[in-house]
Amino acid sequence: MADQYRVDLSELDSVVKKLNGVLKEVQDTKGKAKSETYLPPGALGTGFAEARNLETAHVSMKDQIEAIIDHLDDVMDKFGKKTVSTKNAYEESDYEVQAALSQKQS
Repeated sequence: MADQYRVDLSELDSVVKKLNGVLKEVQDTKGKAKSETYLPPGALGTGFAEARNLETAHVSMKDQIEAIIDHLDDVMDKFGKKTVSTKNAYEESDYEVQAALSQKQS
């Protein structure tokens, strides 16, 4: 007899909901990284090299953080879409099997 397996669709649904929550948090963080980390020119002082160096370092770090968040957003979005697609495929397969069994019993 062949080994049987069962996919718990409610667990896949739970994963999708959790991923959507993570995506929302990533989006919130993305917005904060872009808009709430602004450092206006001269905020650290003017006329000395250290201030310019700190401003340059701040812009560089801000850009890196935004790139990391963009990458996380992309990865989570792709994973979420694949999870939904997998769940839908299993649901469709279950429906087809049940329909075939119903026809055989008739």
